[in-house]
Amino acid sequence: MKKILSILISVSIVMSLCVFTTLADNTITFSDVDKNSESSQSIYKLAEAGILLGDGDGTFRPNDSITRAELSKIVNKIFNYTEKDVTGFSDVSEKDWYYNDVLIAKKSGYIVGFTDGTFRGEDNVSREQACTILCRVANLFDIQLNFNIKDEVSEWAMPYVQKVLSNGLMSLEAGDTFRATKNITRAEFCVAFADFYVPQETDETEYKVTVKDASGLEVKESKISFKDGNVYITLPDKYDLTKNKISVYLKDMDGKNAQSVSVVLTDKNNKSMTILTDKDGYAQTGSSSGGGGGGGGGNDSSDSEDSSGSDDSTQDPDPQPPVDYTNENKEIVEKLDAIAKEIKTAVDFDMFLYGESYTFVDIIYNCIISTIADAKNAIIDKEYIVNHYPSQVNSAKKMYENPQYHNNLKTDVGGTITLDTLLWLKEEFGINMSHE
Repeated sequence: MKKILSILISVSIVMSLCVFTTLADNTITFSDVDKNSESSQSIYKLAEAGILLGDGDGTFRPNDSITRAELSKIVNKIFNYTEKDVTGFSDVSEKDWYYNDVLIAKKSGYIVGFTDGTFRGEDNVSREQACTILCRVANLFDIQLNFNIKDEVSEWAMPYVQKVLSNGLMSLEAGDTFRATKNITRAEFCVAFADFYVPQETDETEYKVTVKDASGLEVKESKISFKDGNVYITLPDKYDLTKNKISVYLKDMDGKNAQSVSVVLTDKNNKSMTILTDKDGYAQTGSSSGGGGGGGGGNDSSDSEDSSGSDDSTQDPDPQPPVDYTNENKEIVEKLDAIAKEIKTAVDFDMFLYGESYTFVDIIYNCIISTIADAKNAIIDKEYIVNHYPSQVNSAKKMYENPQYHNNLKTDVGGTITLDTLLWLKEEFGINMSHE
């Protein structure tokens, strides 16, 4: 546990340093954002990513409110949500600019709408509503430090507000007030949500794409896009993947056949099918090989292929066995296994006198078990942790910055397991994580 939690915190520190670098080098500046303010790093992080922008006059309007429609679009981008629900809300039509984002938000589960079936996209988002959404989209630690909030908080929102405060994502203000029912500002939203944005490394290689139907006619009305090295093709409404055979030809921008490229076809019924191009850059639906190649006779049945193996299209398009990283990860796996056993012993002997400490360690224990199980498939390093546990990375650092939680750990026998990670982090990465 010490090692994995320290890796989490270390990655968080590295990510924070990256924000400083981005801020220093970026070309975006807002005349109404003080670069020395608490919110500036979060604002510029989301602005640089193109997630939350300012006006054309060079201002950001940090004190303005955020509407529910705007929030849907922003949260979808931060958490990389893309899948749409099939039903929407009675007050949102296809003509609304936020139509698709609302469908995505509903499918992702963080927007449920009101009891009358409406979404109310133009309504502003309150601070307690933002807390609720944050709890739905981020994997926060399930702890309750029971803050004594002196001003109004809606009864339904109290658990969410307490959880966000306990995770250190928002703070009480002067006089232990929170302004829960007041609108959250753009700056406040950035501070609470920006840490959960992790830039995705994408391969947006483009290809020359030709799509044909069963008769050999080119399907020119197809919508084509490129992402993560794949080709995405949305067919015109007259095509149905359960009835119509589709062929795709790919060439790279130099005119060479594009082999082993995944092509995702989607028809009018939102039915999707993935096919893989062969050595000739060819792929066809209805072929078990994933592509018909330049074979003669037009018969795409796998039974007609040459059993001698001379035709590459009948072979696995990626014949190389998957890389096994067991040896590379041997040392870290041994350390993690020892830590897992240490945690289990502490749990068996009920060493966690402070409840939140147990909850915290239990979450980290699950991370360890998942990481060990995946050690054969990927290198276990900082990049791996960022991609697999972004929420835990941010929450861990926020919790360590919370004086109340940190002081409670000092009085908890099991909490020493957590605090000992600070020393390991200093020795392993040369980073001083002292709370003092």
